[in-house]
Amino acid sequence: MVATDDYFPFARAGKPVIQQKGKETNALLLQLTATAKEELQQFTARHLSRKMVVIVDNKALAVYTTDKPVNSGLIIVTKCGRLACRQIFEKLNQL
Repeated sequence: MVATDDYFPFARAGKPVIQQKGKETNALLLQLTATAKEELQQFTARHLSRKMVVIVDNKALAVYTTDKPVNSGLIIVTKCGRLACRQIFEKLNQL
């Protein structure tokens, strides 16, 4: 179950990028707008050491835990296989 009482809708600053990490593994990079970057920093500051879920199209894509606020404005989905990264990439491109 995911609590939805505290969240922020991210807005991307450009198209997502797939970065090849190995023969079978990729990473997906998504740059946020300046406003979304600030919202991500505030959100992660409120939820230190707690699980946070990235949800796109009502599907959980990743679960993260952080011990410090995220300040970069860059979301990186790591360790996704080529097919999984491609599916996430295509879904994010539709947003």
